[in-house]
Amino acid sequence: MTPEIWRALALAVETAFEALGDGVKRVEPNEEESAIVQRRALRYARALPAGHRLAASDLMATRPVPPGALPPYRRGELEGRALRHAVEADAVATSGDVAGG
Repeated sequence: MTPEIWRALALAVETAFEALGDGVKRVEPNEEESAIVQRRALRYARALPAGHRLAASDLMATRPVPPGALPPYRRGELEGRALRHAVEADAVATSGDVAGG
């Protein structure tokens, strides 16, 4: 191999390594607006009274995601906990809806 070929190979490897990124998943500034309609938020599947202990069937994940809404992967923070107040069907679930939240 010639030095030129080695240089080209080294550059190709460096470019490929940089293309992998840092491995951290994040919303980039140019994606912020579209993330609202692409992601899902936890909502209540039906109207529920104050004091009701939440079960998996009480929650659903739908679009869009308004500010303060919980993402589906945080469902476990709500399940089994009692509602502080009554909620309407399709209302966005927040950590403040449950006792101790």
